[in-house]
Amino acid sequence: MLFVPANSPVIDGVITRERLNSYVSVFGCTNDDQAMGAYYWNIALCSALYNLITAAEVTVRNSVDVALQPALGTRWWSGSKLHYKSYAAGASAPDPVKKLKDNFASAHRSAKKEKEKRYGIIGATPSHHEVIAKTDFSTWEYILDEEFLCPVSIWPKHLRKVFRGTWPSPSDKVTLRTAREAVADIRLFRNRVHHNEPAWKAHGVLNAEDAVQYVQGKILKIFNFIELIEPSKADVLRRSGVLAHANRIASVAEIRRYQKQSAPLNIKPKGKMMKLFSDDEATVAVVRGRTKRLFIVQPL
Repeated sequence: MLFVPANSPVIDGVITRERLNSYVSVFGCTNDDQAMGAYYWNIALCSALYNLITAAEVTVRNSVDVALQPALGTRWWSGSKLHYKSYAAGASAPDPVKKLKDNFASAHRSAKKEKEKRYGIIGATPSHHEVIAKTDFSTWEYILDEEFLCPVSIWPKHLRKVFRGTWPSPSDKVTLRTAREAVADIRLFRNRVHHNEPAWKAHGVLNAEDAVQYVQGKILKIFNFIELIEPSKADVLRRSGVLAHANRIASVAEIRRYQKQSAPLNIKPKGKMMKLFSDDEATVAVVRGRTKRLFIVQPL
């Protein structure tokens, strides 16, 4: 990475000085090059977190839909199919119920508009799955509200169909609350990540070690939530390297590498090792020791 001097228009065009200063104080930067390195590390971190967060959103969305559709039919969110605890004739629906219905109405409009534009058909009707795919993440926070945990509603009968992993408690109420709080937390974190905001920023984060600990805590929460829903999906993320990649990026060593504060390892490849190095592609290497491990070698 090239050194970027103070007050450089390159920096001013990429990130504001005010934003850059937050990296300086937390990551111990002594020059703009180190500050920009920390900034680019955050971009790499957000990219690594994106796959995990998307997996969590899709997993909970599909799990709820698959559990409820056989019992309540397609568009199970419509009409009076969803009963809730505090229902009273003539009274307004409580906030979570209202927001849930508003979210599905918005998803329907969005899916309809997209289908009309794609096929050039005025008045196109989106399918059940097209509407589900357009829902906001908050939809799955509202559906996990305790308003739907009553004898005539969905969760007493269907909660174990949605959450097939190890429960935090035998109690339906505790498990539902744990899941809802996880969705709320992941959703707020997702909003920062998707806009490349500082994913590490939180109360009490004062240095690189704090930042890494905070982010690793979020990674663990996301993974545990997926495992609560579908252990096999969590295992796929583990075996595919998605989880390991996020944890590797969320490390002090990776921050220092982006800041050009770590020394590269000098090697002189010979024989088969020469095939690992290419200017235009990443290569997978199998390293055999006590155990076999896979590594990706790619140009910077």
